[in-house]
Amino acid sequence: MATLIDDLGFTQLPTMSNPPLISVSRFIQQPRLKIIFEEVEIKAKVIAEKGKLSLVVVEIRRK
Repeated sequence: MATLIDDLGFTQLPTMSNPPLISVSRFIQQPRLKIIFEEVEIKAKVIAEKGKLSLVVVEIRRK
C-alpha cells in the first residue's frame, strides 16, 4: 500500500490540472487475526511548488 501511495504521488506531478482518482480493493491477512477486505479510494493533489520541489498530499478514504 505504501508503494502505491508513493507511485501515485509521483505520477500526480505531470498531471496537476486533472488529478487521478484510483479505487482499489485492499486485502490484509495477519497471523491469528481475521481477514480484512475493504475497498478504498485514493486521491492525490499537488499542494505547493517551488522550483524543483513539490508538495503532494495523498488521501485514502474508505468507500
